[in-house]
Amino acid sequence: MVTNRDSLWAKKGEQYGQYYWLPLSQHLEDTRQICGLLWEHWLSPGVRRFLCENAFGGVSDDLVKRTLQLLW
Repeated sequence: MVTNRDSLWAKKGEQYGQYYWLPLSQHLEDTRQICGLLWEHWLSPGVRRFLCENAFGGVSDDLVKRTLQLLW
């Protein structure tokens, strides 16, 4: 049975040479995870510190990361 959550498709995946559509919910989760990886491994500590202290008014590193994951 297909639920409303799975009725919106966002991207195509491949498994064992066969293509299938992934639901929007999976696409959004993938995007959130990639955003977290970019925050942790691509942005320099100086840029993260600048965002935490200046752009977000001195909040924690984790709060800025989670906020950006929500927005992206």
